[in-house]
Amino acid sequence: LEYRPVQVPRILAREFDRRSLRNKICILNQIYIVPKERRKGHASTAVKYWVESYADAIRDRFLVESPNEKTVAILIKLGYALRDGNRVVSDKCVRTGF
Repeated sequence: LEYRPVQVPRILAREFDRRSLRNKICILNQIYIVPKERRKGHASTAVKYWVESYADAIRDRFLVESPNEKTVAILIKLGYALRDGNRVVSDKCVRTGF
């Protein structure tokens, strides 16, 4: 057997805090999975972990910055958003940065 390190998914996220807002908000900026590791559920696992471990600890909602179709599909799969015809709706995550 040959040992090969696996690159774990990277999630770039930050905590958003404006002086005009008393509540902090987590923002999911990007999800990147290296091509060899795609279609194995890593992105879904990483997003679920991030929401449960970080975003939910700060607030019951989070922002998703400029999500592409794959990110939207992950949010729907995990139950954080729903597709209503041509629209994507959610009480849990708010899309921003269009």
